[in-house]
Amino acid sequence: MSTYYPRYDEIHFALNVWSEMPGLQALPGLEGQSADIVSAVIDEAGRFASQVLAPLDTIGDREGAYIKDGRVCLPEGWGSAYNKFVEAQWNTVHFPEVIGGQGFATPVSVAVSEMFNSANISFSLGLMPFSGVVSLLAAYGTERQKRVYLPALVSGRWTATLAITEPQAGTDLGAIKTKAEKDAAGYRIKGTKCFITYGDHDMAENIVHFVLARGPENVAGVKGLSLYVVSKFEVDDEGEIGSRNDVQCISLEKKIGVRASPTATMAFGDEQGAVGELLGEENRGLAHMFLVLNRARLNIAVFGLASAENAYQAALSYAQERIQGSDRNGRPCAIIEHPDVRRMLQDMRASTDAMRAIAYYTAGVAERAQREPDELLRSMYKKRLDLLTPIAKGWVTENGFLAASTGVQVAGGAGYLEESRASQYFRDARVHTIYEGTTGVQSMDLVLRKVMRDEGESALLLLNSMLQEVLAYQHHDSVRDEVALLSDAIARLKDATEWILGQGDAQRERLEAISAHYLNFWGTVLGAWLLIKGVVASTATESDLSLANAFVDNKKSAMRYFLVHRLMPACSLKDVIVQGASSITCAKF
Repeated sequence: MSTYYPRYDEIHFALNVWSEMPGLQALPGLEGQSADIVSAVIDEAGRFASQVLAPLDTIGDREGAYIKDGRVCLPEGWGSAYNKFVEAQWNTVHFPEVIGGQGFATPVSVAVSEMFNSANISFSLGLMPFSGVVSLLAAYGTERQKRVYLPALVSGRWTATLAITEPQAGTDLGAIKTKAEKDAAGYRIKGTKCFITYGDHDMAENIVHFVLARGPENVAGVKGLSLYVVSKFEVDDEGEIGSRNDVQCISLEKKIGVRASPTATMAFGDEQGAVGELLGEENRGLAHMFLVLNRARLNIAVFGLASAENAYQAALSYAQERIQGSDRNGRPCAIIEHPDVRRMLQDMRASTDAMRAIAYYTAGVAERAQREPDELLRSMYKKRLDLLTPIAKGWVTENGFLAASTGVQVAGGAGYLEESRASQYFRDARVHTIYEGTTGVQSMDLVLRKVMRDEGESALLLLNSMLQEVLAYQHHDSVRDEVALLSDAIARLKDATEWILGQGDAQRERLEAISAHYLNFWGTVLGAWLLIKGVVASTATESDLSLANAFVDNKKSAMRYFLVHRLMPACSLKDVIVQGASSITCAKF
């Protein structure tokens, strides 16, 4: 049976320092979210994660999702756990109160998600679409669609999917062939979608698919795509379930990881066509999807963080228990006493700290982008969120997988066994760099859209703000030695940014070639800045964080490791960015 220990101290610290919850609680609509209320939510979520979800994680990996007698079945205990999830109203944490939610700030929902994801990634993947589809319905739905679908989805009584990918249309959505045709029932949807997370299952009474399909006008490319609501069971005006719609799961993928998450190939309209309803405007489907893109990518970043936390907990436990070799006095010792094992554990801990910092900082910015009363500030935070999102998604998931890989190495041969915790975390972590746009897609989005389109305004504004803050720390005893290193790294990242801005659209191929290095540089610098910020906050004499001495010492230790072992090598990326494109673009295969 798998175990998960909620990191309450780390999560409360992240909320207070990196998300800046005390400041968020003064924003309109969040005034009632006191520290005591937030703490109670976090504590209860940790209990649910560790007691209900975690015990099912290993079972899910071994049994997997499967098809029996034409029905998609989930592992033993999944349905009971989901019923408890719905009864406890965990699905409503982030949704606005006006539609039946609890209205908690984005960082609080990120904290809850971190624990649920860490406890059971396969289970939590089924929860991921909720925030997106509810936002789409609230923004673009008709009154009937809101009345029929919102209550069931907000409560979690029904689940949802985003049915986008097709065999020939992955990143290239302009190649989508699924077609919508008008008829007396509204629209008939015909086509095949693949890689649909929780496309079918036996966990809830109904599944609502949000399908990206080509409209009746058959306009080519992405401009001809519209968004349609297709329910597994047809639903009347009162939200009552009727006959089965023409939607079928025709197969489940056999994956290396997240095996209990049913990844389905779905056939829409094998017979007369699946009944669907247009959501929003025709031929504006992809534009509507951008409403939920930032949050979806932040959600995946939190999965990357969860993988790192899982891997670190498992590696630390194994290293403390595994006796191998001798200490200086010739006595048998646990492998945690060996310097190279300590190096790996410290790398996992420090990088996980940086991942958590980036995820929670981005969550705080997301909340300010929505609620900041000052229009100019709100606009600035929206642009900052756009900049941070590909960095958070790309850097956190890549480093989450790296931490999981290191976890296998800590366990040695035992980690390479199929049944080991390290093996499962390694296999589960790989997909996060692919979901919601690969790291390459995030990197190109960062360079070509988020930096080039506003001529570097948002990037340079954040870098200048970071530098100004860091320089104010140069007389702080706990970070004095690290200030110069981070200041130099920020200056190098600024130079790389200005070089990119000087290339122009004519050099798009060169910019795409180095974009992954640029994202990596950004994530490392951002993580280093936030870790220094965390040490300063944890050691401030006027702080009311009430932190244990060991916690503060660990924050210092992780920060120093990260700046020396991660940031120092990353500083060379400036030269790689400037000089490295030609060795990629000129390569022949």
